[in-house]
Amino acid sequence: MISAEPNPVPQGGIVSLICNASDDDDSSILKNESLSYAWFAAVGEIVSEDSDNTATWTAPQEPGKYSISCSVSDESDGLDIGTIEILVQ
Repeated sequence: MISAEPNPVPQGGIVSLICNASDDDDSSILKNESLSYAWFAAVGEIVSEDSDNTATWTAPQEPGKYSISCSVSDESDGLDIGTIEILVQ
């Protein structure tokens, strides 16, 4: 699940993003593996440090709805992707 503040955001504004994930493998051997995060935005600039679960996104100057995605992978090649829509006004 991704959270974004603020949403909506003014044109050119900066949004703080958090991708909340956990490793819920059924096997106790694989549980609680390290998670890696990758952020994607087709428009605007996204900045994240060291595959972290937090990022910032600079909104474009054009109003509209924009999607931001975060993919989360674990050490056993498990993968999940979440997406959030941000309204730029």
